[in-house]
Amino acid sequence: STPVSGNINEYTLPPVHSGAYEIQAVAFDNDGYNVESNIVNLSAYDIEIISPDTENGAVYVEGGQFFFTASLTGPNAIIGQITRVEFFDGNTLLFTDDEIEFATAEFIYSNVPSGDRTLRAVAWNGPTKLVEDVKIVNVRAIPKVEILAPSDQSVFVENDPVTVRIRATDADGTITKIRIIESGFFARDSVSTPVSGDDIFEYVYSEIAPGEYQIMAEAVDDEGYTPQSNTINITVLDQPKVSINTPTASDNLIEGQTIVFSASVFDIDSEIDTVRFYAGDLLVREIVNPESFGIIWSDIPPGSFDLRVEVIDDTGLKNSSPSVP
Repeated sequence: STPVSGNINEYTLPPVHSGAYEIQAVAFDNDGYNVESNIVNLSAYDIEIISPDTENGAVYVEGGQFFFTASLTGPNAIIGQITRVEFFDGNTLLFTDDEIEFATAEFIYSNVPSGDRTLRAVAWNGPTKLVEDVKIVNVRAIPKVEILAPSDQSVFVENDPVTVRIRATDADGTITKIRIIESGFFARDSVSTPVSGDDIFEYVYSEIAPGEYQIMAEAVDDEGYTPQSNTINITVLDQPKVSINTPTASDNLIEGQTIVFSASVFDIDSEIDTVRFYAGDLLVREIVNPESFGIIWSDIPPGSFDLRVEVIDDTGLKNSSPSVP
């Protein structure tokens, strides 16, 4: 080799495998004489990220977990030469393993973010950085799904339309459909077409029976992931039911006559607060907190009337009977 400065020669070794090495220099002069230098003992260390696996079709999903494992090689790797291994995601230190066993350092990486993760394992001897390894791991994003409306604890009336409005997004895929779940069961057809932009979906209940419901949405993406939304609770109130018992359409009423004007009333989830008896637009009688649903109507005036009964329950719901001509 050619001296780099005066009597100083340099030689750069090619990359070497981990292990122990003895380095010695031999000098030759132009007369054919040679002399050997002192021996310098060197140790070469290596570190390799062996988990997570990126070679055999493994799939990693946002929010999941995996073993982040580094294998150490080199002389005395497990008896103090390497004092700690630091694990990074990008520049974020995740964990320091200072209890290395069997030339392996590891920890469980939980709640992993989505995207291409730059995983790094760095081996140290005290304050001296020895070696590091880097591995890029792709973590799939899972869809995000949220019920926007109705709000939790909303109240509706029997047969009123109920519109469930859902936002569903997928950072690295496509939402293929939304399923509606009622009280733990798939109860409604899938919705596959957004109604607004690319991420708002709606399902409309045209008729829904009285009762209490827990409603959840499930999104399905093109990779088959099926996350579920928040749960909302809604109550559908029973509308009071009323029909006239007497008189009937076949009864011939006479001016001045006294009749029984009565109705059948049913309300499954409330109490009847008010009942009103009508002959056309004429309010014959109003009863508050009724104990029964009939009156004695005396001195019927002359004319043609459509009789009907209107009821109001203690939640404010109102309904009228079919009229009796």
